[in-house]
Amino acid sequence: MIPTLDVALREKQLRWFGHVRRSSTWTNKAHLLEVDGTAVKGRPRKTWTATIKEDLKAWHLNEADTILSSKWRTRLRTAAKRHTRASHGQLPTG
Repeated sequence: MIPTLDVALREKQLRWFGHVRRSSTWTNKAHLLEVDGTAVKGRPRKTWTATIKEDLKAWHLNEADTILSSKWRTRLRTAAKRHTRASHGQLPTG
Protein backbone atom coordinates (compact mmCIF):
# COMPACT_ATOMS: atom_id res chain seq x y z
CA MET A 1 0.00 0.00 0.00
CA ILE A 2 1.35 3.43 -0.92
CA PRO A 3 1.61 5.86 2.00
CA THR A 4 -0.10 9.22 1.78
CA LEU A 5 2.04 12.30 1.42
CA ASP A 6 1.47 13.25 5.06
CA VAL A 7 2.63 9.83 6.30
CA ALA A 8 5.67 9.79 4.00
CA LEU A 9 6.79 13.27 5.06
CA ARG A 10 6.38 12.51 8.77
CA GLU A 11 8.35 9.30 8.41
CA LYS A 12 11.22 11.07 6.62
CA GLN A 13 11.26 13.87 9.18
CA LEU A 14 11.31 11.42 12.09
CA ARG A 15 14.08 9.39 10.43
CA TRP A 16 16.15 12.57 10.17
CA PHE A 17 15.38 13.31 13.83
CA GLY A 18 16.78 9.90 14.80
CA HIS A 19 19.91 10.60 12.78
CA VAL A 20 20.37 13.98 14.46
CA ARG A 21 19.84 12.52 17.95
CA ARG A 22 22.51 9.87 17.35
CA SER A 23 24.95 12.40 15.94
CA SER A 24 27.83 13.61 18.10
CA THR A 25 28.46 16.71 16.01
CA TRP A 26 27.04 20.22 16.21
CA THR A 27 23.75 19.12 14.57
CA ASN A 28 22.69 17.37 17.77
CA LYS A 29 23.29 20.54 19.79
CA ALA A 30 22.09 23.13 17.25
CA HIS A 31 18.38 22.37 17.56
CA LEU A 32 18.54 23.12 21.29
CA LEU A 33 19.97 26.62 20.89
CA GLU A 34 17.97 29.61 22.07
CA VAL A 35 18.16 32.75 19.95
CA ASP A 36 18.43 36.08 21.73
CA GLY A 37 16.46 39.06 20.53
CA THR A 38 12.96 40.41 20.40
CA ALA A 39 10.07 38.37 19.12
CA VAL A 40 8.01 39.44 16.15
CA LYS A 41 4.35 40.39 16.57
CA GLY A 42 1.75 37.71 16.42
CA ARG A 43 1.84 34.00 17.05
CA PRO A 44 5.34 32.52 17.13
CA ARG A 45 6.31 30.25 14.27
CA LYS A 46 6.14 26.55 14.86
CA THR A 47 9.61 25.18 15.52
CA TRP A 48 11.10 21.97 14.18
CA THR A 49 11.33 20.65 17.75
CA ALA A 50 7.63 21.35 18.39
CA THR A 51 6.71 19.55 15.16
CA ILE A 52 8.84 16.54 16.11
CA LYS A 53 7.28 16.37 19.58
CA GLU A 54 3.79 16.40 18.05
CA ASP A 55 4.73 13.68 15.56
CA LEU A 56 6.26 11.51 18.29
CA LYS A 57 3.09 11.81 20.34
CA ALA A 58 0.77 11.19 17.37
CA TRP A 59 2.70 8.09 16.30
CA HIS A 60 3.19 6.81 19.89
CA LEU A 61 6.99 6.84 19.61
CA ASN A 62 9.58 7.43 22.31
CA GLU A 63 12.56 9.74 21.85
CA ALA A 64 14.75 7.27 23.76
CA ASP A 65 14.32 4.71 20.95
CA THR A 66 16.44 6.87 18.62
CA ILE A 67 19.63 5.63 20.30
CA LEU A 68 19.57 2.31 18.42
CA SER A 69 19.11 2.99 14.72
CA SER A 70 17.75 -0.49 13.92
CA LYS A 71 15.12 -0.25 16.66
CA TRP A 72 14.18 3.30 15.58
CA ARG A 73 13.86 2.28 11.93
CA THR A 74 11.64 -0.67 12.84
CA ARG A 75 9.40 1.42 15.08
CA LEU A 76 9.06 4.09 12.37
CA ARG A 77 8.16 1.60 9.66
CA THR A 78 5.56 -0.04 11.90
CA ALA A 79 4.01 3.32 12.80
CA ALA A 80 4.03 4.45 9.16
CA LYS A 81 2.28 1.25 8.03
CA ARG A 82 -0.31 1.68 10.78
CA HIS A 83 -1.04 5.27 9.72
CA THR A 84 -1.06 4.36 6.02
CA ARG A 85 -3.72 1.71 6.66
CA ALA A 86 -5.72 4.16 8.75
CA SER A 87 -5.56 6.86 6.07
CA HIS A 88 -6.75 4.36 3.44
CA GLY A 89 -9.82 3.52 5.50
CA GLN A 90 -8.55 0.31 7.04
CA LEU A 91 -8.49 -0.18 10.76
CA PRO A 92 -5.03 -0.11 12.35
CA THR A 93 -3.93 -3.37 13.90
CA GLY A 94 -1.87 -2.90 17.03
